[in-house]
Amino acid sequence: MTSNSAPPDPRRRRTVFYAAVLVAVALAVVGLGELMALAVLGWLDAAALDDMYPGASVHRMHVLAQAAIAWPIAIGIMIQPWRSSRTFAAAIVALVVLAAYTVATAIAGVFDPLALIGIAALGVIVWAHPGRPSARILPLQHRRLLLGAPLMLGGLALGAQQLFVQLSAAAGEPHAAIGHYAFTAAMAVGLAAAAAVGSTSLHGRTLAAWLAVGGTLYYGLASIAFPAEASSLGVAGGGAAVASAAVCAFGVVTSGASVAESVTPKPRPQPLG
Repeated sequence: MTSNSAPPDPRRRRTVFYAAVLVAVALAVVGLGELMALAVLGWLDAAALDDMYPGASVHRMHVLAQAAIAWPIAIGIMIQPWRSSRTFAAAIVALVVLAAYTVATAIAGVFDPLALIGIAALGVIVWAHPGRPSARILPLQHRRLLLGAPLMLGGLALGAQQLFVQLSAAAGEPHAAIGHYAFTAAMAVGLAAAAAVGSTSLHGRTLAAWLAVGGTLYYGLASIAFPAEASSLGVAGGGAAVASAAVCAFGVVTSGASVAESVTPKPRPQPLG
């Protein structure tokens, strides 16, 4: 029995891909610029930060958490116009982190419908991406998975703890009232997901792993610098985060990161005669 279904037209798929990239880039420029800037501005002393964003110093760690969310999304989107197979894993990371952030905004009561457009655009990018594998189950790089486990488990634990704080907070609690604990939970889950993607055989997995390492290192150092702030991991917790990022980075460096990301196809046997 033969099938009449034809494979997708590569040109049509490429057109759909670039249309989705255009939408995603436009949304990133409009919606992520300020959050990305806060990755730097959030480190200012309290007076300077409050001059720019009144009251922001009270929410410093939550501001930094949102910045740590914005960067993986922005990077995952902004590198897509190259349409290289090596950008595939970053697109998945951007999709997962944006989805986690969108859930957080819904919990916080500040849901932005534009986020759904971004999720849809990233979903199309992943579907039409030239690096999307045909296999449904992908082998894991066990060394990366093992050395990234502390980062992943720590991220999931922090995400669960912050979500519990958000949902159980008393009425009027200043951080919970604007959903900041939920945003921190989204950051933690997103970084754990990035580390998990970095442990697969997906094209571009190394960039995904470095996004997880960078975000974890960033929040760990911020926790050490501001140990008394709400949602800070404290000096000990921040040190543990830095250590887990270092272990994960060691796994990336020592597990064949220099080897080409794409799998070289095996030559097909040629008929004799």
